[in-house]
Amino acid sequence: MSQFQKLDNELVIASIESNASSIFLTNLRIFQQNTNGSHKNSNIIPVDNIDSFGLIKSESKRLLALAVLSAVFGILQLIMLSSEEPEIASQQPIIGIGLLLLAAFFLICWQLSKKTGIAIYSLSGKTEIFLQATGKNQKELLDFVQSIQNWLFLKKPPSSNPAP
Repeated sequence: MSQFQKLDNELVIASIESNASSIFLTNLRIFQQNTNGSHKNSNIIPVDNIDSFGLIKSESKRLLALAVLSAVFGILQLIMLSSEEPEIASQQPIIGIGLLLLAAFFLICWQLSKKTGIAIYSLSGKTEIFLQATGKNQKELLDFVQSIQNWLFLKKPPSSNPAP
């Protein structure tokens, strides 16, 4: 997908590709190239300047809070209507049912807004590499993070290329 030019004495240790992004871990740097149409954007973090890395998960807690609040008020509305006179209660259950449907909508939006990905930060904080996981590349992301950990802390290549 992307063209990666290696430097002199540079070895590619691990790589991962997504729809419009590629990340390469070498013995000298981590290189990311994003392609959006005809525009290419590259991020480079030297291996010695990596501050932190790992898998991150993000989700909207506001959507979950709105879902819980809607459900609580919907249930309270239905309970209050059931304790009133039957004539009045039969006319207004639509508010409680509407709040419960709204809670279901917020729960669906919350579920769809969850994101998992890999993030790598430089020491200066100016450079960040992020790749969002898809259903297809979650295992590859885990392996890539493991490769970074092995290379940075143990200085050994991934298990697919055993050291002599």
